[in-house]
Amino acid sequence: MFIQVVLPEQLDFKKFVILQREAYSEILSKSGISDDYMKPEYYQWKYSPPAGSAKIALVWEGNEIVAANAMFPLWIINRDTQIIGWQSCDTATLPHARGKGYFGACLKALKNELRDNEVFFGFPNKNSQRGFVKVLG
Repeated sequence: MFIQVVLPEQLDFKKFVILQREAYSEILSKSGISDDYMKPEYYQWKYSPPAGSAKIALVWEGNEIVAANAMFPLWIINRDTQIIGWQSCDTATLPHARGKGYFGACLKALKNELRDNEVFFGFPNKNSQRGFVKVLG
């Protein structure tokens, strides 16, 4: 297992889309939702917001990406103060790689990328809330 944090220009978007589609196939299928939006162009757009480039943590097992979590920057402005807030997104783990702590490892790797006066936040669901609190608490 190897963890790598990359910028969008370093990301193999085709492999990333495969990961996202496989990781979410069961829940999307059960919900009757198409994965048609999961295309390289979608993630290329999403990971290039006005505040800067996203950072993507990838977990590799051999030549396969088995898990990922991304964060993209947003400007947070309060009166005369402006900081960068990094929003966690696109958490994905392939079914055969679940339960190995990869979600927490991705969060830690992304948290280590923060500079002073930057914040990392997300909107966890019931499955990821405990991991968010543990790593970012």
